[in-house]
Amino acid sequence: MNGKFQSKHFKLEEVSNSIYAVLAKEGGGAAANAGFVDLGGKVIVFDTFNTQQASQDLKHIAESITNHPVT
Repeated sequence: MNGKFQSKHFKLEEVSNSIYAVLAKEGGGAAANAGFVDLGGKVIVFDTFNTQQASQDLKHIAESITNHPVT
């Protein structure tokens, strides 16, 4: 994944075309894993972490990668 899409809370892995796994980093604000799916005109994020900072990073990265709003 491009270095442009990094967070201290998680690492990002593209599982399949338009499907991303978001894996919590030890010591970050994401205690569990999450993910998002690009549906073409909108993005669905699931399991948005337990801190506001990690969730904001996830939303920003999902929207930046897909060029679609998180719904």
